[in-house]
Amino acid sequence: MRALPFVALLLSGCCESMYHGDPHSGLDGKRMGARHAILGRIYHDRVSYPDQGRTDWRYVDVYGRGKLAVELTRDNEEVRLALDVFDRVGVSVARTMTTNANPLYWQTTLPEAGRYYIRVKTAGGHRDATTYDIRILFSDTHL
Repeated sequence: MRALPFVALLLSGCCESMYHGDPHSGLDGKRMGARHAILGRIYHDRVSYPDQGRTDWRYVDVYGRGKLAVELTRDNEEVRLALDVFDRVGVSVARTMTTNANPLYWQTTLPEAGRYYIRVKTAGGHRDATTYDIRILFSDTHL
């Protein structure tokens, strides 16, 4: 019976960090609030630490093992962004940071079919803000 209060505490949402939540973001600041991204489509978005939108999440469903590629162009090249990929249960698959290259073109190998989450997050100071375009591509290695 001692485990019951602990389970209730977990179910209440107190441990949102398990879902990679960011207290400086809105609804899409958590993995569970990710928006669906259609492969190949360009999305325009914004991250802003001062405006409580430090983190954006999107997810894609892939049909097999292969290469996930991300193209990211930010309007403010001085803002550093972290780009992370997580699997369906929230385990980190890959991570990179923006560099002086703009646009950033980055790819990683996905081990299997399934849902993957892409997080774009400001990685610099409290004044960081930028709009950006992101396009997510996938190529199956078994073609």
